[in-house]
This record gives sequence, C-alpha cells and structure tokens, in this order.
Amino acid sequence: MKYPFALPFFDENEEFKRIKEVYDSNIFVHGEYSKLFEKSFKDFTGATSASSVSNCTAALHIAHHLASFDRKGFVACPAMSHIATANAIILSGNKPYFVDCNKYGNIDIELLESIIDETFVGITLVHFNGSPCDMDEIIRISKENNLYIIEDCALAVGSKYKGRHVGTFGDFGCFSFHPAKQLCTGEGGMVISAGDKQKKLDLIKAFGVDRSFSKRNRPGEYDVVDVGFNYRMPEMPAAMGISQMEKVELILNKREENFKEYLKSDHLLERHLPLADGASHYAFIFILDTQKQRQELQDTLVSNGIGNSIYYPKPIPEFNIYKELSYPSTDIKNASIIANKSLALPVGPHLENEDIEYIVNIIDSFLDNWE
Repeated sequence: MKYPFALPFFDENEEFKRIKEVYDSNIFVHGEYSKLFEKSFKDFTGATSASSVSNCTAALHIAHHLASFDRKGFVACPAMSHIATANAIILSGNKPYFVDCNKYGNIDIELLESIIDETFVGITLVHFNGSPCDMDEIIRISKENNLYIIEDCALAVGSKYKGRHVGTFGDFGCFSFHPAKQLCTGEGGMVISAGDKQKKLDLIKAFGVDRSFSKRNRPGEYDVVDVGFNYRMPEMPAAMGISQMEKVELILNKREENFKEYLKSDHLLERHLPLADGASHYAFIFILDTQKQRQELQDTLVSNGIGNSIYYPKPIPEFNIYKELSYPSTDIKNASIIANKSLALPVGPHLENEDIEYIVNIIDSFLDNWE
C-alpha cells in the first residue's frame, strides 16, 4: 500500500536507539523508561497521575474497576465507539446503556440526561475522532446524579476542551498508543487522572504487589495488598513512547495540516464529519450517500494504493454478542449513519501535501462520475 491508512512515525536514531538501550540494560519491565514516559505524558496533558499500561482496553478496565469498586449498575456508553469501550464496562461488573451520538460522533448530551436514573453509577464517553465532548455538561450531569466519569481518549492525544487536555476532567482518562493512533509504542496505553491516584493505579496494574523488584531489599521480599491485574507496560514500548513524546507537537501539527488539505475538495468539505473546538486530528472522516457507494469508493482507493478505514463498522449494540446480551439503548440513528456510510482517510505524518492531493483527486473523480 503506497499510502497506508496508518504508519508509525519512527526514526531509527530515536526509537530504535532507545529500544537497544533497553535490550542492553537487561531490564524489560518495572524500569526507568516506563517512569520517564509517564512523567512526559503527565507533563504534556497536565495530569496529576499517569500510569502506563499494556493497552487502552486495559486502561479502561482498570478505570471502571477502580471507579465502581464499591457499587455496580448501569454506565452510560456511546453507541458509536470501539467495542472495547463497552467491554470494559461489562468486565468491571457493570452494564452499558447505549446512547446515540451528535454531529461530532460524541455522546448526545440531551439523550444522556434523559436516561439517567438511580440505577446508574457512571458515564463513559469517547472523544470521537479527536473531538472533545461537552465536558461542562457531562460534569454537571455527573455531579447531579453522583456518577463517575471515564474518558475514552483513544483517538484524542492532543485534544483540549477549553484549553485543558481531555482525560483530566473525569475520574480517569484512558489513552491508546496502537499503531494507528497519534502516538505509537507498538501497542500500549496510559491511564491519567487530575487527582493523585498514582499509587493506586501502579498497584492495581501489577497484581496488587506492594513493591516492584527494583525496590526489594532481597529477591522475594514483597507483600500483596490488593487484588490486581497484570497490565504493566514493558520497557521497550515505554522507551519508544519517550521518543514519540519528543516529537508529539510535530506529529500533531502535521496531522492537522494534512486534515486541512482534504478540505480543499468541495466534495469532502461538504461531506466531512465536523470537529469540535480543540480537536486533535485522528482521521479525516466523511459521509457517503449509501453503503454501496462507500464500498465502491473503497475498492477504488485500494486499487490506487490508498489506505482507508471505517469508524466503526456497526454501532456497538448491533454487534452479535451485544444483540444477544440485549442491553438497553436510545434510538441510535446517528450512530447508524456514521457506521453505515462513513469512511476514514489517513492524515498521519507519513503523508505529504502532494500525497493528500493525489488522494483527493481520486475521490473527486469518483464522486464526479458516480451514478
């Protein structure tokens, strides 16, 4: 694929050099690189706590586990999201209640407020495609109903709501460093919080063991003080994360530049999913007229070496397992439109302006000749 949808922005003099340093150190977990990565990400987001984990699903699971440890019930969940957003709710012993999205793909506030009752314990939200949710309204609803908030920021590194980085508004914010995301550590995630929850996060992600091997006076000298998971981030991904953080602004700026190149097409300008103020740029998502049109355009793009993706192929409650589980939902008409008719184009820094121009020309020609 000449123009892949995603390609990690690596440099062998940076990421690969640090990987070699980890290899030479012979310390592959619970080392200094994970701590340095956490500090860098904490400083970047303005969080008080930041704990690196194996992936964003692990981050979401830990977040719901800690936020709902002493009470279970319904958690409001966007119908338009990756399946992990809902899975984490169920794995923590709670039940999702699916809510349709607004024009940005984010959870609809009016619908959210209409379903809340005494059976709810929390709200999880997704800053879809990097667009920040209306956090003032979500916080208001949370406070009025004594609900915890988990922010799924998997697509939202660099996104800010009223100047403040997403993930720092709720009880926890959860990030992904999958190869398709703004930052890549191969695989990985981060849990952040505006509150001082570092000790609890570090404890629960590592079995509940009270000290890592580097803090033991002699081998085998530790206690287990909580029931925890094994969700740690190894040192090699963390080392890559440090290098990624050193060029995060360059990455985010190039993604924004590439996003704006697509808007030079009248077709795409009319059809693109809008971004809320303060958004970072995960992908360029636009709406086609029909599924058939989308499928034929995808075939055209692939035949021209152009990567693309769909976010997401179905609203969560329409996947088979969730149909069987029959969790409640609002009318999900907007989520269905995005799932059935949208297409996502690459904006990563692996593409130059002329690459975007080439992609736009292919799409414009297709749409001009569509019958």
